[in-house]
Amino acid sequence: MASTNPLHIDLFAAAHNASPLRINLSNDFFEALEQNEIIGGNMDVTVIVAQTAGDFFRVSYKLKGEVRVACDRCLDDLDLEIDTSDNIKVYYGDASLQIEEDIRELPAGSNIYDISWDIYEISESSLPLKRMHERSLCNQDMITRLHEMTANNEHEE
Repeated sequence: MASTNPLHIDLFAAAHNASPLRINLSNDFFEALEQNEIIGGNMDVTVIVAQTAGDFFRVSYKLKGEVRVACDRCLDDLDLEIDTSDNIKVYYGDASLQIEEDIRELPAGSNIYDISWDIYEISESSLPLKRMHERSLCNQDMITRLHEMTANNEHEE
């Protein structure tokens, strides 16, 4: 039975389908994941599945849009552009086989692969290490409070 969730794909069917999968993700996607780095966003995702050899697949992702994170300086919401791509290798089969560390495994008997976490990891890894507004756009009230707290902590030590 085919899944109605567009993020749960049948690898074998998708590999034989010549058309890329196109998915639009919104705030709901990021809220449903058990993570707290990306608060929300709106992103178009293109997925292409190719069966490379036997039971090995290459899942290619193209992500374009924006995500919302907390500013490292003032903690207000900050929207950042995403425009990235990546490939994930997936192996369908026996868990007892020794396979490379960077290959995802899909247990035998299940053709359905959930691409949600791949999309999250690709999004997260494409973001800059420092996530900040331009200084003039930061919440000045919050910055003042943080400086006061830091100064108070230094006086207590």
